[in-house]
Amino acid sequence: MQARQLLVTFLAMFAGIHGFGWYTAFAQTPATTVDELRSRVTVGDRVVVTSAQQRTIKGTLEELSSSSLKLLVDNHSQDVAWQDVLRVERRTRDSLLNGILIGAAFGGALFLKYYSENALCQGGCQFTSGALATIGIGAAAGAGVDALIARRETVFKKREPAGLTP
Repeated sequence: MQARQLLVTFLAMFAGIHGFGWYTAFAQTPATTVDELRSRVTVGDRVVVTSAQQRTIKGTLEELSSSSLKLLVDNHSQDVAWQDVLRVERRTRDSLLNGILIGAAFGGALFLKYYSENALCQGGCQFTSGALATIGIGAAAGAGVDALIARRETVFKKREPAGLTP
């Protein structure tokens, strides 16, 4: 029963810390011109374009010209004229490293809590193997959670015409 409580505690703590989203505090202000956007995206980036008709187009950026965006969508090139673009978001994967580190830290902390309650030292202490096991399990859980995270960063947002903002 104690092992199950330890696992539930670990997962709850990891999900809570990871859910804070502290990394989004460092996001850039979206570009409002094509020239600004060129410095933020590269050919091959996975993007989501929202059109003036509120249609979303998911694809890979092939070309960025002064008149349109060219995307590869389902193995077909598709041009989207700039006048039809409201927003461009870049889709990125989360780094696995921070999940591994956070998970390993929680695994180690939970092991020490469990160990301090003397649960692992009844009839022979297995400190090293227990520590390595829980740190490894924590790191694997952290990597697994991070592998599931995909972010969308708004890299372009059409400027509202003056006098039309609500």
